[in-house]
Amino acid sequence: MDGKTEVLEGIMMDWSLPSTPKIDSETLGLAMKGLFFKKDGEEVEPPVNPPEMPMHDDTEAAKLQVFMSNYLADSLCKTFLDVHGLEGWTMSK
Repeated sequence: MDGKTEVLEGIMMDWSLPSTPKIDSETLGLAMKGLFFKKDGEEVEPPVNPPEMPMHDDTEAAKLQVFMSNYLADSLCKTFLDVHGLEGWTMSK
């Protein structure tokens, strides 16, 4: 399953589910691959491959676990700055 969704104004996410979600009485496991890009722009992949990510770390007691790679975070930050920019000012003495 895959698709493209506008997640923030002007920011799209190309996403896919590379495997079947795991659902049972103890687990809701969902792996998703994604890349953020400007709504009217091209999808530009970083020059590195996305890392293999775990779906669940059995050594942790946490019931809810989320794993996000730098690949996804970098594409979100770059796209956000492309769409909304960043402005600031300083006060001189």
